[in-house]
Amino acid sequence: MAAAPVPRGFSPELELLGAALVEAVVARARGGASCTVLFSGGLDSSLLAHLLPKPPDPRLVTVGVAGAPDLAAARAGALELGLLHEVREVSRESVLRRARDPSVVPEGLREPLRSVRVSLALALEATTPGGTVLLGQGADELFFGYRHYRGLSPSAARARAEADLARLREVEWPWTVAWASRAGVRVEAPYLDDAVVELARRLRVPDLAGGERPKEALRRVARSLGLPQALVDRPKRAFQYGSRVASVLEGPGPGPA
Repeated sequence: MAAAPVPRGFSPELELLGAALVEAVVARARGGASCTVLFSGGLDSSLLAHLLPKPPDPRLVTVGVAGAPDLAAARAGALELGLLHEVREVSRESVLRRARDPSVVPEGLREPLRSVRVSLALALEATTPGGTVLLGQGADELFFGYRHYRGLSPSAARARAEADLARLREVEWPWTVAWASRAGVRVEAPYLDDAVVELARRLRVPDLAGGERPKEALRRVARSLGLPQALVDRPKRAFQYGSRVASVLEGPGPGPA
């Protein structure tokens, strides 16, 4: 796969990271079979879809409650990539049913982990059994995508990101793999590839209080690898909000004052 020319001022560290991410994605497209990308239309999943070998084209699948922001964003993103896209709507009842399932939400699990798990469980159930599904887990922890990093000092942001990454690798990712197996699919997370993690850790911690966009380093890598600019610039939206699962779990808000 030929990447776009490396932009002027592009650091060797980011160039190495881009190469490692390409290798991580290609390695997970086993045997040339078509993969499914759990696709929100945002930066993380768009880059995975863009980097997958073609042919065969990946299947882009977006899961959400009717009217969810991700459904429209994903349609637009798929058009930018020139790839086929499927929408799988889930009902409010299925969201609430999964939230009551202790194998998804054990006692004491709090937000946002509760709504993230419910979102993932429903999404994996909605994909076609028997294939490989690529997920964007790890991108927010490695590239400082979460809002709770903002305003922290570089050392505090790094410590919080490392704690988040440890929980993802030790608790949330094993749960995701087990749930996917129950749904009849295999999941892969290229951003959690060991080489990608190691290279991302070498990057400067963004000055999050200084106005940089979330995941600016990943955006620069994506641009160098030829991702359309409209997708490079997509604002960050958490999966549980983009799918509207969190809104269902929060319940109806107060009426007019």
